[in-house]
Amino acid sequence: MSTVSVDHASEGKRYLKKGLELVKNGDIDNAVEVFVKAAVAFERAQDFRQIPALWEAIGNLLEPTFKEEKIEWFNQLQKGIIHPVYDKWYQWPLEYRTISWDTWKKQTDLVHRQAWAYQWAAEHREHAGDWITAYRLFLRAAGKAGRTEDSKNDPNWPAKLYYRAVLNYIRAFGTTNDKEIREAIKELNAHYLKIKEQTKKYRLLATAYRLLKSNLIEVGNLGDAEQFKRKERSALMHYYFHSKSYFRAVTEWLSGSGFMYFIIGLFLMVLFVFPYIYYQWNLVVSAQGKITYLNAILYSIESALGIGHDEFYAIGYGRLLNIIEAALSWLGLGVFIWWLTRRLE
Repeated sequence: MSTVSVDHASEGKRYLKKGLELVKNGDIDNAVEVFVKAAVAFERAQDFRQIPALWEAIGNLLEPTFKEEKIEWFNQLQKGIIHPVYDKWYQWPLEYRTISWDTWKKQTDLVHRQAWAYQWAAEHREHAGDWITAYRLFLRAAGKAGRTEDSKNDPNWPAKLYYRAVLNYIRAFGTTNDKEIREAIKELNAHYLKIKEQTKKYRLLATAYRLLKSNLIEVGNLGDAEQFKRKERSALMHYYFHSKSYFRAVTEWLSGSGFMYFIIGLFLMVLFVFPYIYYQWNLVVSAQGKITYLNAILYSIESALGIGHDEFYAIGYGRLLNIIEAALSWLGLGVFIWWLTRRLE
């Protein structure tokens, strides 16, 4: 019966040597396939993969129904069909959580393979703390992933890669003030917005912005962090709206740019809308009779500020309008105090 190596480091070296010879001879296609096998073997040789794979295998083997559930795999192994099992199931029962040769072969899209290769290279660089190389590789991976057919059904994949590129750039340089990174942020946003489920797209977008904001705060870049804070609020507002949590959506809107729109709207109503109604419909009069438009503006301001009216008084529906205006002014004051406390948090 044929066997497979459990010395993954030696196995990786053999594949690496063979791959280099193929490159030297100009056989690029076969070199790629051999390098993939070398990379997978070296990944499996890592202690942080081998030890948990062993413990997981022990747990699986202790399941009373293990043999019954895996009868197909046992039959293949007992017939000596070891290599197909090894390729497809990661030298089962050890699962190293790396890509299998079978998965690589099934993916025929070369651009998809490129995206994988750059992504896995970036992940290793990130794990090693080489953030500059990691962000560059994640950008390459994201660009390739965005061109694949799978990205049309799962735009979350390229979006995550762009996010990790930006994250590693922040770790390396403490800023997002770079043309390439600003474009990556736009791509991140665009890919998340391609997700069909409304709540999911905005939840993931808000999470990404929050994490980037936190990393910027950690390195002391409060200016860039504030920009991501605004983006996060916008995403949360849409998330709560599509989740039908309308009150939460309004509070997120008010805590951001919505507050300024609310205050401007309130001023416009006090200075123009209410005075126009008072004047046009003769809802405010004075002891001398009909008032001027300027008088209507002054009356509206006094009503909003809660100042008593010595000379003018409302009649008919004007009294109701006066109550509504006073209520809006109190609402505006409450919103302002709430907004201020949020800013001071």
